[in-house]
Amino acid sequence: MSINAKRKVWGVFLAVFTAIAMIYAADEGTKQPPVAEHDSLSQFTIEQLAKFNGKNGNPAYVAVDSVVYDVTKVKAWKNGEHKRGLKAGNDLSQQILKSPHGKKVLKNLPVVGRLVPTIKADSASAVTPKKELKPQKAPGEK
Repeated sequence: MSINAKRKVWGVFLAVFTAIAMIYAADEGTKQPPVAEHDSLSQFTIEQLAKFNGKNGNPAYVAVDSVVYDVTKVKAWKNGEHKRGLKAGNDLSQQILKSPHGKKVLKNLPVVGRLVPTIKADSASAVTPKKELKPQKAPGEK
């Protein structure tokens, strides 16, 4: 095989490899864990999620696409408020679509549960959370 033929083969190989790597990287930024993965985690109604607003020593949680993430330790979520005016304790599925970073920031956040629909008490199919969720006080706080 001549040197030119070897260069062409390597060129095609590198082009294909680069294309596959780019597709994988683009998909990785938006991939959400399947809900089935989180079946053993806590379930939150929107009312329960609202308690986790990052205020008064409470953790800061946000929901996106029915997955609840802990943003307590994220600088951009200091005291439960995002620098862009968003507040923890809410479902931000629509707002994240308008953000400059999109959903790719979620892949590094701890998943703490699932957002479940609130069903009226008179409904025969009421959802019961796996455990009662209460905001925790910070260590040393009275």
